[in-house]
Amino acid sequence: MLGRSFYFPMCHPAVGYAIAALSTAASIVGQNQAAKAQESYQEDLIKTNNVNATKSSETLREQQANQREAASREAEQARIAGRKAAATASTAAGESGVAGASVEALLGEFKAEEGRYKEALARQTTINDSNTESQIDALKTGASFQNIQTAQPIARPNYFAEGLKLGGRWLDIYNIQKAKKPPLV
Repeated sequence: MLGRSFYFPMCHPAVGYAIAALSTAASIVGQNQAAKAQESYQEDLIKTNNVNATKSSETLREQQANQREAASREAEQARIAGRKAAATASTAAGESGVAGASVEALLGEFKAEEGRYKEALARQTTINDSNTESQIDALKTGASFQNIQTAQPIARPNYFAEGLKLGGRWLDIYNIQKAKKPPLV
């Protein structure tokens, strides 16, 4: 309450009432502005969290695509190396006059080795993809958690409380004016 320090003895009571009303209105306007600023800040922070999570997810997707491309190139190089080794072994066996089951077994071993290598690459790609998905899920969860933390309740003006304060100020002014007047005889 403004109390007696709010009273101007030379002023008409209506001036005091008007000043009290203007003070209350200014308080409400200030509270509204602060609430809007806080709301805007929270919205901006949530947008930033979401943009950062999206960019990080895109980066992880790009890394995932690069890893898949590298695995594909590696598998193709293994295929080519396996074919070369098989051709070299076939040629060497033919030139030395060796044929039959042992040559077929050697060529089969080259194919089996290539298959095992490709299978290992496929497993590693699956593991990498799973890790990438887990990281993206963690990013989304983290952004959601940050957004929940950010979106706290915003204090809005309490018009009822401000009305009571205004009424109290007016009552103070009235009481001061009443005390100033000489009693009626």
